[in-house]
Amino acid sequence: MDKAQLNSLMVKVQSGDEQAFTEIYNGIYKGVFSFIYTFVNDYQEAEDILQETFIKVRKNIQSYQPNTNPSAWIFQIAKNLSLDYLRKTKRKNETYSDQMEQYLGSENKSDTKLYVHNLINTVLKDIERQIVILHIIGGYKHKEIATILNLPLGTVLWKYNQSIKLLNNVIKGEQNER
Repeated sequence: MDKAQLNSLMVKVQSGDEQAFTEIYNGIYKGVFSFIYTFVNDYQEAEDILQETFIKVRKNIQSYQPNTNPSAWIFQIAKNLSLDYLRKTKRKNETYSDQMEQYLGSENKSDTKLYVHNLINTVLKDIERQIVILHIIGGYKHKEIATILNLPLGTVLWKYNQSIKLLNNVIKGEQNER
């Protein structure tokens, strides 16, 4: 969903169109979920925060300024709720080294998804992880990610490319060890 479509739907929601809100949710929930997950590293908590995000979007829709960046507005709400969650629970982002060790000792190919997930969480820093997940899982363009994360486009592109190279090097190194 592009910026113009999303902005149009946001304006419709401000006018009371509930169907437009459903379209917004269906259009961006995967990206918002992925973004939240990069903060909390817990599937259930990320789902809860996703729901809270859209409740807050609906509740505060009148404060949205038309023709601004609607994705950035929604993602900022998601980010704030995620950070609030982390502050409340005093949790630090979990690493999955135990699960990683279990995988590396296993030849089961069904663990590939878990392996990639754990690799991203253990190798990449928070901002790098957010960029990679928003691009690969969320399907956002680098320019959109730059807006969402309030970073220069060049920084997003550089961090993304460096992250992918790092992940490839780690994977190649682990394959050589086997």
